[in-house]
Amino acid sequence: EVSPHLDPARTEDWASVAVSTKWSGRERFGTAVGTVQPGRMALYVCGGRAGHGCPEDVWASDDNGGSWYCMCQHTPFGCRLDPGLLCVPGHYEQLVLCGGWSVV
Repeated sequence: EVSPHLDPARTEDWASVAVSTKWSGRERFGTAVGTVQPGRMALYVCGGRAGHGCPEDVWASDDNGGSWYCMCQHTPFGCRLDPGLLCVPGHYEQLVLCGGWSVV
């Protein structure tokens, strides 16, 4: 479930949102959230493990997960498990990856 509002005190506004993904299901991935503009957020998914593989991609959504686009198919840091991921304040399309486990 995704909450379409920004005020965590208003829990009565929670609603199910149909999430469409183009990226493969995965575990041990990094996530981040950034502000595109007031009231509009961007969600990010990076790396992790998918089945028997380890994707090296970064995906973004600016409509609460309704649609996704690939920011990068092959990251320069390769595959990472359990990375810390953050969005640079004021620059919603700039991400910083911290640590994680490199997979060879």
